[in-house]
Formats: sequence, C-alpha cells, structure tokens
Amino acid sequence: MATGWIYLVLALLTIAVYWPLHTAEFNNYDDQQYILDNPQIQGGLTRAAVAWAFTTGYAGNWHPLTWLSHCLDCQWFGLHAGGHHVVNVLFHTANTLLLFAVWRSLTGTRWRAAAVAALFAWHPLHVESVAWVAERKDVLSGLFWWLALGAYGWYARTTDRRARGWAYAALLGAFVLGLMAKPMVVTLPGVLLLLDFWPLRRWTGAGAVPAARLVFEKLPLLALSAGASVVTYLVQQQGGAFGDAPTPLGARLANAVVAYVRYLGKLAWPADLAVFYPFNPELPTLAVAGAGLGLLAITGFALGNARRQPWWIMGWLWFLGTLVPVIGIVKVGGQALADRYTYLPATGVFIAVVWGAAEWAGDRERRRRALGVVAAVAAAACLGLTRRQGGYWHDSVALFQHAIDATGRNSVAEYNLGQALLTLNRMAEAAPHFQAASEIDPTLWKAQNNWGLCLARMDRLTEATNHYATAIQLAPTAPDAHFNLGVALTSLGNRAGAAAQFQDYVQLAPNDSEGHRLLGGSLAASGRATEAQDHLARAAALNPTNPPTLLEWGMVLSQAGRLPEAAARYEDLLRLAPQSVEGLNNLAWLRATCPVAELRNGAQAVRLAEQVCELTGRKIPLLLGTLGAAYAEAGRFGEAAATARQAASLAEAAGLAPLAARNRELAALYESGRPWHEPPVPAP
Repeated sequence: MATGWIYLVLALLTIAVYWPLHTAEFNNYDDQQYILDNPQIQGGLTRAAVAWAFTTGYAGNWHPLTWLSHCLDCQWFGLHAGGHHVVNVLFHTANTLLLFAVWRSLTGTRWRAAAVAALFAWHPLHVESVAWVAERKDVLSGLFWWLALGAYGWYARTTDRRARGWAYAALLGAFVLGLMAKPMVVTLPGVLLLLDFWPLRRWTGAGAVPAARLVFEKLPLLALSAGASVVTYLVQQQGGAFGDAPTPLGARLANAVVAYVRYLGKLAWPADLAVFYPFNPELPTLAVAGAGLGLLAITGFALGNARRQPWWIMGWLWFLGTLVPVIGIVKVGGQALADRYTYLPATGVFIAVVWGAAEWAGDRERRRRALGVVAAVAAAACLGLTRRQGGYWHDSVALFQHAIDATGRNSVAEYNLGQALLTLNRMAEAAPHFQAASEIDPTLWKAQNNWGLCLARMDRLTEATNHYATAIQLAPTAPDAHFNLGVALTSLGNRAGAAAQFQDYVQLAPNDSEGHRLLGGSLAASGRATEAQDHLARAAALNPTNPPTLLEWGMVLSQAGRLPEAAARYEDLLRLAPQSVEGLNNLAWLRATCPVAELRNGAQAVRLAEQVCELTGRKIPLLLGTLGAAYAEAGRFGEAAATARQAASLAEAAGLAPLAARNRELAALYESGRPWHEPPVPAP
C-alpha cells in the first residue's frame, strides 16, 4: 500500500509544481526555430512530416522521434503553447515514476528509490528540460532511458533463455528509440556496465560474469552508440554548430573541468540558474587547477570506498560519463554549460547522496530522525525553488531578464531579451539590450541589425542606417541587414542607394518576392525602368497574389508606355483587392485618358472612379480629378467640369496649388466639350 502512495505523491506533486507552465508561452530561443518558424512541424503528423523527420538535419540535429512528437503536439494543440508545455510535464512525470519503479526493482529498496525519484522530479536544475518546449528531446529520451534500464535489469536477473531474449530485444528497442529522441543517450552502454558493478553485482560474487562477456553482450549497443555519434557529428558539422572559429582545445578542456564542478555546485545549491551561461575562453589557472583537484579528490574518495560502499563510485562515474557528450570537449554552441544537460547525469549524484546518507544514518534512531528532517526540508526547498524557477519560463522577457540578472554580462540573453521586446513593439526598451549585446560581443551582427530596426521604428532613420551598415560589415552575406538598410534608404529618399542594397539582398535571397518588388520600385524611381520591370515580373512570378507587386508593376509598365500590359496588371490587382484605392484610381485614369483609343473605356472609367471616390468620402482631390476625366471620356462634360472644379477647391484648401491649377484647366477643357488624353509615351 505504501508503494502505491509513493507513486501517487510523486505524480501529484510533480504535476502540481509544474502546472503553472500550462499558461506559459513559447520562447524566442529555439522554440521559434523548432515550431513557430517550422511549417513541417505545424502541419501535424503527416506522411510528408514523417519522411522529413527521418531525413532532415534541421537545426543541427537528427532526432526524428522528437520531431514527430512536436508534429503530434501541433496536430492536437495547434500553436497553443500551453498544450505543448503540458505534454513535457507529463513526460517528466512519467520519467519520475519509471525511475522509482526501475530503481526500486534494481536495488530492492523503496524509500531510497523514492528519494532519488523525488530529487529527479523536483530539483530546480531540471526545470529547463521540462519548461522549454524545444527541449522535448530531454524528457522524451529520458522515457526510453529508464525503459532501457528496466529492460536491462530484467535481462540481467532472469535465467530463462526465452525471457532473456525478449528482455534484450526490449533493451535494444528502447535504446534505439532513445537515440532517435536525443543522441546524448549514447552513454547508456557505459551506465549498464556500472549497473553490473552495483547494484546488480555481476562483476563479483558467486554469480559473477566474466568481464569479457559483460562487454561482449553490450557490443550491439556500443555499435549503435558509435553510429549515432557519427551521424550526430556530421549533422551538427553540416548545420554549423561548431562555429566558424573553433575554440582551442586547451580552453575547451579547462572549461570542461570547471563545468563539472559548477554542475555539482548547482546541484548542491541551485541558485542563479539561467537559460544560457556565457563561455569564458580565459578561465583563471587557479580556478581550473582547483576544480581539477576537487574532481580528483572526489574520484579518490569514491574509488577508496568502492568495495564497502559501491554506490559512490557507481553514481560518480554515472555523472562523469553521461556528461561527456555535452561537457564541451567537442564544443557545440556558445554556452559554458547548460542546466538541461544534467537531466540524466544528475541521477548518478542523487543515487550516491541518497545511499550515502542512508548508510550514515544506519539503524541509529537519532540519525534517522535527523535525516528525515533534512530530507523533508530539502524536498520542500526543491519544490519551492522549482516553482519559482518555472515562473521565469512564462515568457521570453521574464526568461532572459532573469538570465541577465543571474549571469551578468551575457550577450545571448541581452540579444534575446531585446528580440522579445522588439516583438512586443517596445522599441525604446529593446534598443538598449541590442546595444548591450553589441558591446559585449562586437561580432554579433544580428544585434547591430536589430538595434537599427528599433531606431528606424522610432523614426531615427539616419542612426539606423549606421547600425545596418555595421551589421553588413560584420556579415556581408546576411540578407536581413541589406534589406533593412534598403528600406531605411528608401524612406530617406535615397532610391539609388536603396536599389544597391536590394540588389545585394536578392542575390542572397533570390526567391524572396518582396525583395524583388522593392528593388523594382527603387530602380523605377532611379530611372532604370527596364530593369525595374524585370524584377517586378520576378516578384509577381514568386508571389502572384501580392497586390502591392501588381500595383507597382502596373505603374512601371504604364510609365514605360506598355499600356495594355499595365491595364492587365491593374485588372489582376482588382481581382485580388477589389477595394484597392490605388488600383481603382490608376485603372480609371488609364481607361479615361489613355492615348491608345482601343484601351479607353469611359463607362468602366466612371464606374471605377465613382467607386474609389465613394470609398474615400469624395474628399481627396486627386481622386476627384480622375472622376472628372472619366466623366469627360464618357461624354458627361457638365459633370466632368463640376467635378474638376470641386477637385480644384479641395486641392486649394489643402495647399496643393499646382493640383488646383491643373484641375481648373481641365474644367475649362471639359466645358468646351473635350476630354483630356495623355500624350503618347515616346518609344524607348
């Protein structure tokens, strides 16, 4: 009965402490890349998505099972982040219960196994793996890790040959699925050898198994680990995960030594936890030496007690070994360490500490009581700290502000906080964070680019162009900076400069219709109409349903004298956007005043011009002028003259003297019974 209550308490408290995550949002650090900007995932679990998941190296990872789990989330919950978070919580809860079941089975204990499971479930260092939707790979691979350990316990203890075959098949299956969720589980064969030492005790004693056989039976697992490691390395290399300038080996080794000690420190005192810890390539020699001596001392203690208290060396080597793939010797990413990397490795420390504490207490009543009090306080502290740490994951602003508070100078946190504020249109707050990121890391071109974007949206365009230019100097092949600089130069009236930037942009992003549209507009304004037509045609081919492209293309064609094509583009535009003011007016003007008689159509011109004037309340003099020209082409000269005079009055009131004078001239023309037609465009 007590065992059932343990399962219930572990499940309920784990769900309760993480339940606030059901209101959390996606963050802008990998969640964006994994889900929000990933149409393959958003389409749900389709045949195409399955094929993609097994063949892609997207985001520098090969973990098809993780991708498929995200597909299912999108199929069930769409882009409602709360559902995705709840699935992570449920996986973590399942892992907790599996850990308890497996460790209870392997050791024959109940309360010690429950203590290990509670630490695993509620330790604040595991919040990142649970609260981060993009870290689904942690909780999913953890599920298969514990299933594999359970299958191995069954395999090692059963004597029935058929049962052993089924157990080994289950072990292989769970391991393969784990590798397809997160390749970090490649260390499983090593952990199985540790389990052989303790608690299975297959190394020594009456039922000892020869060392060669212990290794031989794990060869299929080792082969799978080797294959997964090669695939992961190649995928991450192709995805640029190792960076353009590899970190020197000495710096990586120094960081690895210090990182082990920092992980231990955060397990013992989980303060100042952050989503990103900056890498320091110049760690003090004294710190590295001290950390190394500390690791050697712990290793010596564990080895010295290996016979009498085998859990120390088993747990310690579990911790050391399972962190090897992510300790940074092969450096992936810019972090010095990461909370999420402890999801499985920390269990080794939990096992060693729980068994060591229980051994210390023994049968002494006073020690047992003291240990019970300490355990209760530790559990309460973990629950409270985990609840608080989970709160920081509610949204990107809270997450990265906390990271800055916890770590100090942190370019990644500054940049992502700025990005979160930029998305919320809080430009004045975002700009200082991009500035801080740029000062911490002068090579961070994205910070310069987004700093410029904030300034541009605050109408500080000249300053913005300076930051865009800096971003281009740092990353000449970054298309976004060229695009943004082109937009800013357009607003400043420098159309030739804008055309140069958009030209660079479309070379870097040749299939972006908006880039071709803006380049076409800039070229047309710079007098390069023929080139402009080519790019506007390309923009329309890439995105045939974009009204601004059709409008600009029609205008450029009209200016070039290609009037039938211009009329066709305006017709296409109005089929897509029947109430486009510019489209209605331009086509009405063409049908009323075109120098080619076959293209004029007074009745259609009147219908279009009346529609656009009604849409705008008959208050815009330019549009009323078009209506007057349409009435004249339709032979309604009295209405034409009156409308032209009304347009002149509105233009005069608005301070548009040339437009007012022109409409008075046209009113006189209409009163004489003549329409007005544009002069023929000279041949190029």
